[in-house]
Amino acid sequence: MALQNITWNGQQGFQTYPATEFYTPYHPEYNDGALAGAGYLGLWGSERGLTFYQVQLAGHELPEYAPGAAYRVMELLLGRIKSFGDAGDFTTQEGNFTGTTPIYKPARAQKKLS
Repeated sequence: MALQNITWNGQQGFQTYPATEFYTPYHPEYNDGALAGAGYLGLWGSERGLTFYQVQLAGHELPEYAPGAAYRVMELLLGRIKSFGDAGDFTTQEGNFTGTTPIYKPARAQKKLS
């Protein structure tokens, strides 16, 4: 990790490996695309005012490959959550997003209900 060669706030590199799990809440997918991923998707750490995170399979295009994780980063930057380890819902969503509600049923099943 290149950050180990950088000095900030009087010390060089991280003193502890960034190994806290990065949590992304479960959320609905409305655009008929691939699921964005949810749960524990990576690792993060913060020391002396610097936060480092890595998300599995995201590369440099975090918003494209892991939009839920990218949204979580924005929530942290805006002060809506205290850490990437917070296991709560997104701060802008309400309800049950575990895949057990009627919004997850196929369109054919929804027509039969009405």
